[in-house]
Amino acid sequence: MVTVDSLMQFKDDEITLSRLEGAVLSGEYLVSGLMKERLTKMFGDVCGDRVLYSRFEQTSRPLFEVSETLEELSVATGLVASMAERKAREVANWVGVEFHPPNQSRVLSL
Repeated sequence: MVTVDSLMQFKDDEITLSRLEGAVLSGEYLVSGLMKERLTKMFGDVCGDRVLYSRFEQTSRPLFEVSETLEELSVATGLVASMAERKAREVANWVGVEFHPPNQSRVLSL
């Protein structure tokens, strides 16, 4: 269940970030300083979630021997998570914010 929920969350993140990117690139919107702060947090959260999912996936590997479906779903979720992270980095670039995604060791120690 965690993998299905994670897949849906990463897919939603990627869709939201794509819409945000479209709005920013349209030139119809200005991004205020407060919004940049909020976006920076959101970008970091998306990247942090990907790191957490990667750790979960590594821990779940023994279950792949009993469930090919779980392995396929896990791989798909990892791909969507990477797409969401890449989109977060692209939008951050367009918005003009610098953020430092959490590194894996820091996220895993939380």
